[in-house]
Amino acid sequence: MEVKIDKNKCIGCGICVNICPEGIEIRNGKASIKDENVDCLIQAANSCPKHAIILEANKQQSESLEIPQGFTRMGVGRRIHSRGQGRRRRMGGFAAGPEGYCVCTKCGYKILHQRGIPCHQQKCPKCGSPMIRAN
Repeated sequence: MEVKIDKNKCIGCGICVNICPEGIEIRNGKASIKDENVDCLIQAANSCPKHAIILEANKQQSESLEIPQGFTRMGVGRRIHSRGQGRRRRMGGFAAGPEGYCVCTKCGYKILHQRGIPCHQQKCPKCGSPMIRAN
């Protein structure tokens, strides 16, 4: 699988790194691929609030590529999309319900999740870094 990061879309929030530290790192304030052969890249791509991570199956892998449950094959050289997670989706990522916490990606500070406000849209009240969802 070929993995690309659209540097123009990437905001360097670090959500992808928290989900897939084996495959992605932050360099010069933007996400960068460390290893494109790790399984967590699909989850990282789906969690990117700006859709900056692009996964493409190359021709050799297209026939043998095992698509995870909940995903569909869109063809050789095309992006792998989660069903219902296309360009017209209204909210980013996977909704985790009303309970849980938002956790800072930098200092680990937790705040109670506020219904209707995605964690990735909130900033840490202590250090100003992006928050991610945790239950």
